[in-house]
Amino acid sequence: MRVSRILPNVACGSPTIVKKVFAPPPRAEKAYQVATTDLSMEALAETVIDEIFKRQTSLEGDLMRFSAGQ
Repeated sequence: MRVSRILPNVACGSPTIVKKVFAPPPRAEKAYQVATTDLSMEALAETVIDEIFKRQTSLEGDLMRFSAGQ
């Protein structure tokens, strides 16, 4: 049985067209890679957190306010 008979209001389109309609747009900012060579787990975690706070400038303040219950 065809899908159009089961769901008459649903268009059965091309997967390419569906992807173009529903896929998010490409990001203007590309991903940043953090060097992980020869780092301990603690140093790696600290490096990642530092890089996040560098790029998300309001995040640290937001987290501090959240943890204080405001």
